[in-house]
Amino acid sequence: MGVTVPRGGPNRRVRAAGSSLALAGLTVGALLAACLMVWPYSAPTAAAASLTPQPQTSAPPAPEPQVSASQAPTAAAASLTPEPQTSAPPAPEPQVSASQAPTVAAASLTPSPQAAAPPAPEPQVSPSQASTAAAASLTPEPQTSAPPAPEPQGTLIKTPAFDGVSVYYIQTSTLGTLYRLLIGVPKDSLGTPYNLGTVLSMTCAPDLNAPYTCAAISNVRIAFLATGVPSQYLKMPAVVMILSLTGTCTSDGPTTDQASAHTHMGVRDYDWTMCWHSGCPSGSPLRCLLSSQVYKAFWDPKGHAYQMSACSYNSVQYDLARFQIVRVGLPCDADYIVGCWAGEIANAAQAEARRQGVTFASDTRRLHVVAPAMGDGRCKLNGIQWAGLGNMFGVDTFYLADSQGIYDAGTVMQEILHNFGLWHGWRDGVEYADTSTSMGRGNNCPSAPELWLLGWGRPVEVLSPDNFPVDKYKRYNLPYTYVGAAAAFLKILPSWDASYTKNVYLALRGDGKGDWGIRWEFVDRISVHEGDVPSDNSFATTADPHYTLITTIAQNGFFDMMQHRLAIRTGFVDNGKIEVQVCRYSSSASNCASANSGTICNSVPGYIAYPDVDHALDDIVRKPTFDEARVACNLDVNCKGFNSLGWIKTAVSVTNPLAGNCLYAKIPTTCQYYAGFSVEVDRDYYGEDLSQITPLSTAYAACSGNIACRGFNNFGWVKRRNAPSTPSPGVCLYSKNAVPCPNLNGYSVQTGVDHYGDDLGQKTSLSSVMSACNIDPTCKGFNNFGWYKTVVAPVNPLAGSCVYTKLGTSCSPYTGYSARANQNHEGDTLATLSNADTAFNACNLEVRCLGFSSGGLIKSVATPLVSQEGSCFYTKTLPSLCPPVSGYTATAYSDHVGDDIGKKDSIADAAAACNADVACKGFNNLGYYKNRLYPTEASSLCLYTKFTCPPISGYWSQANADHLGDDIGRKANTGEAATACSLDPNCRGFNSLGYYKWATTPVVGSDTCLYTKQTCQNIPGYTVQANVDHWVDDIGKASSGAAASLACNADDTCKGFNSLGWYKHEVAPAFVSDYCLYTKIARTCAFVPGYSAEAFADHAQDDIGKAANMWDAASACNADVACKGFNSGGWYKFNVVPNIASDFCLYTKLASSLRR
Repeated sequence: MGVTVPRGGPNRRVRAAGSSLALAGLTVGALLAACLMVWPYSAPTAAAASLTPQPQTSAPPAPEPQVSASQAPTAAAASLTPEPQTSAPPAPEPQVSASQAPTVAAASLTPSPQAAAPPAPEPQVSPSQASTAAAASLTPEPQTSAPPAPEPQGTLIKTPAFDGVSVYYIQTSTLGTLYRLLIGVPKDSLGTPYNLGTVLSMTCAPDLNAPYTCAAISNVRIAFLATGVPSQYLKMPAVVMILSLTGTCTSDGPTTDQASAHTHMGVRDYDWTMCWHSGCPSGSPLRCLLSSQVYKAFWDPKGHAYQMSACSYNSVQYDLARFQIVRVGLPCDADYIVGCWAGEIANAAQAEARRQGVTFASDTRRLHVVAPAMGDGRCKLNGIQWAGLGNMFGVDTFYLADSQGIYDAGTVMQEILHNFGLWHGWRDGVEYADTSTSMGRGNNCPSAPELWLLGWGRPVEVLSPDNFPVDKYKRYNLPYTYVGAAAAFLKILPSWDASYTKNVYLALRGDGKGDWGIRWEFVDRISVHEGDVPSDNSFATTADPHYTLITTIAQNGFFDMMQHRLAIRTGFVDNGKIEVQVCRYSSSASNCASANSGTICNSVPGYIAYPDVDHALDDIVRKPTFDEARVACNLDVNCKGFNSLGWIKTAVSVTNPLAGNCLYAKIPTTCQYYAGFSVEVDRDYYGEDLSQITPLSTAYAACSGNIACRGFNNFGWVKRRNAPSTPSPGVCLYSKNAVPCPNLNGYSVQTGVDHYGDDLGQKTSLSSVMSACNIDPTCKGFNNFGWYKTVVAPVNPLAGSCVYTKLGTSCSPYTGYSARANQNHEGDTLATLSNADTAFNACNLEVRCLGFSSGGLIKSVATPLVSQEGSCFYTKTLPSLCPPVSGYTATAYSDHVGDDIGKKDSIADAAAACNADVACKGFNNLGYYKNRLYPTEASSLCLYTKFTCPPISGYWSQANADHLGDDIGRKANTGEAATACSLDPNCRGFNSLGYYKWATTPVVGSDTCLYTKQTCQNIPGYTVQANVDHWVDDIGKASSGAAASLACNADDTCKGFNSLGWYKHEVAPAFVSDYCLYTKIARTCAFVPGYSAEAFADHAQDDIGKAANMWDAASACNADVACKGFNSGGWYKFNVVPNIASDFCLYTKLASSLRR
C-alpha cells in the first residue's frame, strides 16, 4: 500500500500522504476503463450533429432555489417572518422545516411591519412544533423550534479515536438514528460508565447548533442489559450508500439530477455523463464513483465478501440476496457535509435511502461512502484524517471514495470488525502499527488473539500452570492460520507469576485464502502476540485488550520471553505445519530439558498419546485416515484406542516399539454432578458457543442465570444449543433440565413444544425477552430460551421448551384511526383529556393531532411506539389525515418545504385558491398552497398534488416527476410519444417533453409529467385488479411488487399488496387508482412430518434430483443428509433459500433449521 503513517484514524487508518489511482482488486484494464469514466469533465469540441435523439440529462430548472432541512442550520439569526418591504408587495415567506428551526436565533413570532404593501402570509408551522406553544389554538402559530426526539432509546455505541478520545452515540432501536452524546459515556448514579451495547433510554437536551446531538442527558434508564455482539454464524445483509453532493457548490462532478441510471450486475449503476466524454488528464483526482466498481470490490473472486468468508472460516458471510448499493444525494452546503460529521451523515443518508424504498433490518450493515470531493481533508476526528470509520457495537461504517477507503480490503474488514467489538492492533506501543492484521495496517485476516475474541478460531491447547510443567518443553505442530478454525494457534496463560497481566498467542502465518495479501515479513514465521488480562480472559468484556505484536520467529529460531519466563523454539515448515516447542522455565531458558527428539503426537481430546510405540493385534478395523479412525473409535463403545496408521483396537496396552507411530488410549471420563443439569458422558455439541468461561463452577453459574444458555461442557464452553450431541471422548456435556413454564401476563403458554426459525433476536432472561416482544409489533411470541419470533406456529415437540404466544388487548374501534394494543407514544402531548372518547373528538378537530391514547392524551407525533401493557394507541389513518379533494392526489406523511404562494385557513379554501391560480401545483393540509412540490421530505403533514397531467389510455401518470436517462427517442408531443411507446414492447413509458424510455424508475422531482405503461403482472398466489388500490391498513413497504409478495407470503396477517410495494392487512374496499392491487389466494400446503411449509414459494436451482411426486421427494430428502428440502413439484434440493414467488409449496427440513 505504500502507507508510511498509521491508517487508523479515529476508528481506522489515518490517510496516507499523497494519493494512489490503484483501485483495490481491479485489473489494469478495469482501472483504465474506470479512468475513462471518472475524470472531471472537460467540454468536448463540437462534433457533427447526430441524427439520433440526444439523451435527456436534466429537468427544466426550478424557478426558485430549494431550501432543505439540512441547509438551514448554517443560518444565523434567521427570522421566521418576511422582511419589511418598501416598494413592492413581499414574496410569501418560505415554509420552514422542523430540522431548520433549532438554529434560528431571536425568531420573531409576529410579522415585521410592512411599509407600503399588505403583510405576507403567515409562515407554516408543522404539527410537531405546536406542543411547545402556550395557549395553542387550532390555527397554527409561527414556528419557533423543533428539537430532535426528546427521549431516544437505543444501543450505546462509540467511535474510538486514534488519540483515545472517543465519540459516543445512542443508536435508536427503531430507525437506527444516531444521537451524539456530547457529555461522553453515560454513567449511572454511582459514576460507573454503562457498558457498550447496553440499551438505554434517556431525556436528551438538544444542542441547538447541531441536529441529533444531546448537549446534556437526564433520566437515563436501562432498557436492556448489554449482551455480546454476535460474530459467528452470520449471513449479513448490507446496504452500501454512495454519497453524491447536490447544489451549486458541488465539486465532485455533476449533481444527482445529471445522472443516468443503468442496470449492471443486479445493482443500480450511475454513469455520469461528464465522465464518458472526458479523458484522464495527469494529476487530476478521481471524481466519479461507480456503484459497479463498489460491487466488484465486494463480489470479485478475491473481493471483500470472499475475504470475510475466508477469514471467518465461512462463519460470517455477506448475503448477496440482501446486498444493495444505492446512491444518495445530500446538499453540499449542509453543515454535516462541510464538517464531515459521520453520525449526521448516516442519519441523512439512511433517510434518503428509505425514501427511495430501501429497508433496513436491525442487523443490516450500513456502509457509507462519502462523496469524492470530501476526500479533501475535511473528514477528520480529533484532527486526524481518516480513510475509514467504524462504530463499536453498532452497524454503521464510513469510507472515503478511494483506494485507501472503500476499495481497500483492510479498511473495509477493519471497520466491519469494529462493529463486532474488535479493537485496533498494536506494535511497539503504537496503535494501528500491527501490519499482520487488518485491525492494524494489514490487508489480511485477523491475528490469533483476534480470531480468539471473535470466536472464529480455536487453540490447539490453552496452557496454564495446571497443564504446563516447569522446565520442560512441550511440542506442537501448528498449521497456517488460514487453513481452518481447529488448532489455529497456541494460547498461553502465564499466570505462574504474581505480575500476571498478559496472555501470549503463537500462530503460523502464510499467504493463502483470506491471507493472500499478507506481508512477506510474516510468511512462514511464528507471530507472537500479547493481550491484556483480564480483558482477554472474557468474551463479555468491552474493554480494549490491546492486542500487541511482540515479534516474529523465523524457522529453526529461538525467542526468550523473559518477562514471562517462557522459551520458544521453532522447527521448519513442512507440509503446511511448523513444529513449535514451548517451555515455562524456573529461572533461565537453559533450565529447560531438551524436548524428546522422537515423534510428535498431537493431542486428541479424551485420549493419551504414546509416541513411537504400538499395540499388536486386537484390531477392529482400519480406517484410511487418522481423523476417520478417531471418529470411528469415538462411536464404538468397544474401541479402547487407535494408532496413527488408522487401526482402531479393543485393547491398547503397549506391546512393541514402532518408530513414527502414535498410540492413542481412550481415557475413561468422569463427570462432576451439577444441580439442575443432566450430563452426557463422552458426548459434545460443536459450535453455537456463547463464550468459554473458567473455572467450570463459573461456567455452571453463568449458564444457570442465562435463559439463552442450553448447557455447557467440562472445558467451559457455554452453549446456546447442545443437541444433537456427537461422540467426543473426554467431554462431559451438561444440558439444562426442563423447569415448569411460568405464566406471563399478556401471553398464553404451550409446554414441551417449540417453533423453529422466524427469530427476531435472543435475550438472556424471560423478563427482557417479554419486554422486547411487547415493544416490537411484529413479534408474535417467544420461547423460554430467549428467542422472540415473528411467527410461533406450527409447533413441534421439544422437551423442556415453552412457547409463549402474545395475547391481544381489546381496543375499542374509532373511525379513521388504526389501533395498537399494549402500545403508547411517549411525549409530544398536545392536551390531556378525560377519556378516549373525548380525545377522539378533539383529535378530529385538531389538524396537528396525529393520534391519541386510550388514557386521553392527544399527540402531535405518533411514532415511535413503546410497550405499555393494557394501553391502546390510535394513529390517524389516511382518509382522516388526508380527506379526499376533487382534482388532487393526496400523499400522507409528506411535505415540500418552501415555494409558498400563500396560506388559507382550511383545506377547502387552499384547494379553491390553488384551482384559481394556474401557477399553483398543490397545497398541504395546513393550507399552504405552492408553486412547486418537489423535493418532498418526511413530515407529519399531508401533501395534495394537482392533477396536471392529461390522462392517456394505457398509462399511469405522475405529476412533478421524471426519470432521467434511458431514452429510446424523442417525439414532438405526448400523443406521438405514447403511440411510439405503445408500438415498442421494450418501452416502459415517456414524459411530457416527448422522451420515451427503456425504464421509468428511479423517479426524481421535475416540472414534467411521467407516464408509465400500465402492466399488471401475474404473481403466483394472488389475483390482480388494475387501476384500483386500497387505502391504509399498511403493514410496510417493499422495494417492488415482487418483493412485497414475498413479504406478504411470510406474514399470516397480510391480505395483499399494491404495485408500489405496500403490503396490507386488508385489501377491501378498493378505490380508483393508477396502481395494481393484488389479493392473496388462500392456499394450504399438505402437512409433511419433519418439514415446515411455505405456500406460493420455491427456491431456484440447487436441485439434487426430481421425484415422481412430493411424497417421493420427501422420502428421498429424508434419506439424503445433504438435502435441505423440496417443493411440491417433486424437486429435492441442497438449499432452500432464498425464496422466490412460485405456484409451488416449498418444504424445509426442520432438522436443518438451526437458530443462531
